Amino acid sequence: MLDEFVVKNVDWCETRLDNVHYIMTTGGPVKVQVYLEGRKINLRLKNENPRELIYYIRCNGFVHPYSEPVGKEKVDAEYTYTKTLAAGKEDVYTIGHRSMITVIGHGGVPDEAKDLDKAYRDMVYAGFDVSFWNGRLINTGMMMKAARRNGIKLIAGGGNLSSYKMLADSVKRYKETVYGYYIGDEPFLKKVERYKNHVIINDLIPRVKAINDVDPDAYIRICLNPIYGPESQNPDGSYNNQKYAEYIDSCITRLQLKTLTFDNYSVMWSRGDEVLRRQWFDNLEIIRSQSIKHKIPFCGYVLSAQHLIYTMPTLGTMRLQMYANLAYGAKSIAYYTYWHRWMRGEGSYAAPVDTFGQRRAELYENVNRVNEEMARISSLFAEGTVKEVYHINGAPSNELVKPLTADRLPRNIESLSIEGNKSAIASMIEKGKDAYLVIVNKDFRNPVRLHIKGNKKLYHVSKCTLQSQEITTGDYIIEAGDIIIFKYL
Repeated sequence: MLDEFVVKNVDWCETRLDNVHYIMTTGGPVKVQVYLEGRKINLRLKNENPRELIYYIRCNGFVHPYSEPVGKEKVDAEYTYTKTLAAGKEDVYTIGHRSMITVIGHGGVPDEAKDLDKAYRDMVYAGFDVSFWNGRLINTGMMMKAARRNGIKLIAGGGNLSSYKMLADSVKRYKETVYGYYIGDEPFLKKVERYKNHVIINDLIPRVKAINDVDPDAYIRICLNPIYGPESQNPDGSYNNQKYAEYIDSCITRLQLKTLTFDNYSVMWSRGDEVLRRQWFDNLEIIRSQSIKHKIPFCGYVLSAQHLIYTMPTLGTMRLQMYANLAYGAKSIAYYTYWHRWMRGEGSYAAPVDTFGQRRAELYENVNRVNEEMARISSLFAEGTVKEVYHINGAPSNELVKPLTADRLPRNIESLSIEGNKSAIASMIEKGKDAYLVIVNKDFRNPVRLHIKGNKKLYHVSKCTLQSQEITTGDYIIEAGDIIIFKYL
């Protein structure tokens, strides 16, 4: 149970329930309960009066009666459910979904949050499963209990803790709520003159041992450098793919990592415009290769905060980062950051939740929407295996990507093209006996038009429901940063 309250006449729910503007009732009060059921967030209305009543729910997308299949709701259009509820009866609506791909909030709810229960509920409503906690050991129990009450798991710790054994000891009684232990960020293999105080691998190995002495099965969480880290740069400032691959390989081996995590924030401000970072896709190619080599999953990052050279994230930029990572095989996604933060030398971060715990409306809503959209199709990425990744119409400044040529098309597809020579990612995924082609629009500002023609069985797969519709040919619009799915076996 996430929340319970009574509506006596009208209850404005915009700050309590996502996707619901208000609930209004005539004829008597109605009890409202919000609860988790597996991967659904449900809204139950109960009439405990001796006579029937009428209620109204004014919604804005992602709401549908519990018994209806996902995908029937009207997304992005205000509408109202009006129903008569008999005495002693109840109605249930689904108001959100949780993904089969774990969604993590880096820079999560802090221990000084005024209302921890509300803060964690907001994370659940926005589609998160896990929150980073960089709090004080004295508040361990308070944080763990609040997270457990609200269906959130925690990554405990931080790079500045004095004792990781004390950390592991303090959380071991809350094992079912601990997702993992955070031991540091973007380590170097050895000291770099320009960054003398930066953490190196040798600093982290004792932290891992201290945690494993208390919890041998601990999941150790560390975010590794992106390809543009200083250890991977050539003297002329270009990036060195081989050095980066060796860096990732060494970090995995020496820290015995069970999950590979890296943070390439791929949309940046440069020379008066927002652009994709060069060699972002080489970065993804190397991460995918190392993930396969070491037989461990990888976690991709989505930038959700404005700071430094990064402008305010949009629906298009977050979609692109989400779906590009999944197209390359990511099995979890982390957002940076969820909660407002201020860092020395970097200044303020404009995040989905501000320093007072209030939602930053448009940014929070975009995160919510991307997570909700992804949740609908998450089983494909959680249970499927990415077999090949290609690029349509190239990827400038990337040496490792492979172009999608006619001879690399699945045999069920005769031709595939994008108008105007626009570029996209093409990922081929197998799930059970089925094979899928996933196309991601690499333009985070504008839609593209895709032409596809099949010569055998070919299906367009709904982004809302994963249901398939047989086609022979088709023209489709892919929104900025968005995804389209086809099944060909």
